[in-house]
Amino acid sequence: MWPHIDVKSFPDASANLVCFRLEEAVAGNEASAFLSPREFARVHLSSPTIVLALPLIWAHWAIVRGWAEPHYLRSFRLMMQILLVAVPAALNM
Repeated sequence: MWPHIDVKSFPDASANLVCFRLEEAVAGNEASAFLSPREFARVHLSSPTIVLALPLIWAHWAIVRGWAEPHYLRSFRLMMQILLVAVPAALNM
């Protein structure tokens, strides 16, 4: 699909979840850029919601512009750059 990105959906009970991960060779060592090792986004098909890791300044502007909100389960490890992005209501029919 995209260079250096692995897209994985799960065949079990979490079939409504699609994860996006960087290949190990290009992932780097910046832990704050990922939800889990190499994973930078999750799409929950049943919600529909996207959980996304962004650099802090991008996360700030996404929140200010109303495109996203901080993840409600964030902890000290999951700081402001972990966001929930919802599908606009007009598309959610």
